[in-house]
Amino acid sequence: MGREKQWLKQYVETDDGYPNMDFEDWYQKGLFCHYFKFPSYLYRVVFSGVVSEWKTRSKPIRMWHIRAFVLGLSGDGRKCGVEDDYHWPIPPKGWDLMFTLFEGGCIEIDFAHPVSRIFWSEDNGELEQPRFKEGCTLDQHHLEELGIRYLTPFYTAAITQVKTTHLSSVK
Repeated sequence: MGREKQWLKQYVETDDGYPNMDFEDWYQKGLFCHYFKFPSYLYRVVFSGVVSEWKTRSKPIRMWHIRAFVLGLSGDGRKCGVEDDYHWPIPPKGWDLMFTLFEGGCIEIDFAHPVSRIFWSEDNGELEQPRFKEGCTLDQHHLEELGIRYLTPFYTAAITQVKTTHLSSVK
């Protein structure tokens, strides 16, 4: 075990021998980035999401949290779920990578311009979509877990009964 992993070992479990869920949270998010072979700009999106989530919980961020994330990024000897020859597209300056989630769980990627609100594919052709290995998918759960924003063209509506109010208008 390397020196870095030896140092981190003290944070992997609680004093009672149970998994340290704080460590696990940061580690798993880094591991997802490795598993989906995300490029560095997506690491930053995920990392910023983890930091924001941690701040909303009013929890302090420690150096070992960051190291746990980086250890996850390294893959820790695990294989990627994306085809070996696939490389995520790098957005041109001023464009953002956008995930669109369709019914049935299908995800497509495109670049979106935040000012003109157009998609890259409108004028430049489709981007090469991620190719996943057998049994691997990137779905809504993963995107939400990683704090990655996405579009969805379908909505759900629920019809409920109108509640009668016990208040009346003041005259």
